[in-house]
Order: sequence, then structure tokens, then C-alpha cells
Amino acid sequence: MKCSCLPAKNRSTSRSTNVVRRIVRLGGLTLLLLLLPLTVNAQDFTFERAYQNYITSYNLYRDSHTKYLSAKNEYLSYRTLNAETKAIEATRTMLQRRDETLQNYLRAIRLRLEETTAIQSYKENVSYVKLDSEIGWLEIHKNSVSQANSLEDLFNNSLELEKKYPEIELLSYQALGMIISSRENSLREGTRTQIDKVDQKINQMKEEGE
Repeated sequence: MKCSCLPAKNRSTSRSTNVVRRIVRLGGLTLLLLLLPLTVNAQDFTFERAYQNYITSYNLYRDSHTKYLSAKNEYLSYRTLNAETKAIEATRTMLQRRDETLQNYLRAIRLRLEETTAIQSYKENVSYVKLDSEIGWLEIHKNSVSQANSLEDLFNNSLELEKKYPEIELLSYQALGMIISSRENSLREGTRTQIDKVDQKINQMKEEGE
């Protein structure tokens, strides 16, 4: 009769292997980060710095994700204590970089929202506060990741962000919509002003008999 139970050490290794396999899906967020639109002109120095911070942190995230995949493959191949330690460290760094990337992305949007709309309406102000709140949540989450000491703990940390991510994504799109709307209104006002000036000039010419 076969025993279905694994020795304690093997059970621990099997559980860790399953966890690290499940963390593989975290790479999907790489594509989502690439799809987040931030196609705005960096004219203001403050926004420029925030935007460059976003680009820098995203490149660091991609690098850490590559190292994470390498450590994960090594652990799945050898399943040694040393390989597991490397996998934990690589996973922790990758998750922290991911939080930092999202933080810097939201900071850039927040600064652009403030610059473009001057936070004139209640709706815009609520979005600004929500962006601050999400940035704070990511900071707390990043700190919790740094305290995780096992692949299972890191996986649970990652699940927290995966569940939170749709809210962050929706908020970013809402803020970007306000930015675009504000720009359209500014363009419309500018066009109307130019038309009024032309009309005034034409009327002046008529009155002067030109």
C-alpha cells in the first residue's frame, strides 16, 4: 500500500514549489504596466522628474523580473535551500520594484492632474485624494513585502496587490480622462478667444470703412 503522505521536508519543498509556480503569473502585470497610458507632454520640471522616476523604476522592475524568472527556474530545477533563498530574495525585490513602479506612475498622474486642472472641481479633488491614498497603500504594501520571509508569504503579498490592481488601474484611467477633458476645454477656450479677436478686428475694420 502506497503512503500518500510526504515526509515533512518533502511536504515543505512541495508546498514551496507550488507557491513559486503560482508566482509565475505575476509576470502578467508587466504587460498591464506597459498598457497603462501616460502619453502626456512633460513640460513642467516637477512632472518631468516624476515621469523620469516612473521610467527608471519601470526599467528596474523589468530587470528584477528577469532575475526573478532566473531564480525561479533555478529553484524549480534544483530545489535546494540555497536556490530557495535566492528565489525568495529575487521574488521580494521584484515585488518591491513593482510597487515602486506603480507608486511613481500614480505620482506622475497626480502631478499632471494638478497641473492641468488646477484641481478646480470637487470631482477632480476626490480623484487627487484617491491617488494619494493608493500611493500610501502601495507604500504600506511594499513594507509588508520586505518583511516576508518565505515564498508563501510573498505569494500572499502579491495576491493583495493583484486584488487591488483593478482599483488602481480604474483610478488612473479616470484621472487621465479628466486630464484629457481639461485639455480639450482649454483648447476650446483658446480657439474661441482667437475667433473673438478675429471678429473684433473685422468689426473694427468695418467701422473704420476699410
